[in-house]
Amino acid sequence: MALRYIIAGSLLLLMSRRLSMKRDTLYLALLTSISTLFWITGLEYVSPGDSAVISYSMPLFAAIEASIFLKEKISVSEIAGITVGFLGVALYSSTLQHGSLFLGVVLTLINSVFWGGFSVFMRKMRNEDTFSVVGSQFIIGSIPFLLLSIPYHHIEFSTNFIYDVLYVSILGGAVQLAIWDVLLKADRVGRVTTYSFAVPALTVFVESIETLTLPSLTAVAGALVMFTGIAIANSSYFGSKPKERKLLG
Repeated sequence: MALRYIIAGSLLLLMSRRLSMKRDTLYLALLTSISTLFWITGLEYVSPGDSAVISYSMPLFAAIEASIFLKEKISVSEIAGITVGFLGVALYSSTLQHGSLFLGVVLTLINSVFWGGFSVFMRKMRNEDTFSVVGSQFIIGSIPFLLLSIPYHHIEFSTNFIYDVLYVSILGGAVQLAIWDVLLKADRVGRVTTYSFAVPALTVFVESIETLTLPSLTAVAGALVMFTGIAIANSSYFGSKPKERKLLG
């Protein structure tokens, strides 16, 4: 994880050429690292199906945290969209393996709270440069993982290892979090965080292409419900005129 953070952060800072050491950036990096730590630790005790459901309770926590710290009001459409999207995740997860320890559930739930927390901080820092903030977020956030990895410093390099590290560092790290930051700059937390439902929804179709098999009807139904949740949460925005969108945002 430390290697992923360092690679992702370095790529972004090469573009911005500025390491941000502001207090908000330090808080942002801390929240991100804590979220990741609880997530990867929770995976030791929680099944993939349960992890999917619990992790994607994040939009609910994010909306609540945004209302407290950013004074963003939660609209009815956002509440409805989050609820429908979460039901879609639950439906999709029914096709996955289940059976988890209570500890894993708690750890993954805490991850969701902190995931929502660093999303709120990104929104708070919306006037800052994306590459600088996210790059610094990764570099500073790598420090706890570097310290934790000292007892496990041995690395066996292979073609698959290099491919996996580059994938999770570039596409699953730098690109993904930079896009997330750009989205949070543009709109309210309650609406943007519902876009996270698109990840498990699109996974259904990506896995189908990779394995050359048709997804189950339950998985497809779950994906459609998730996309419906996203549409509901954003219905008031896309149904408004340009001038009204500025007020809604």
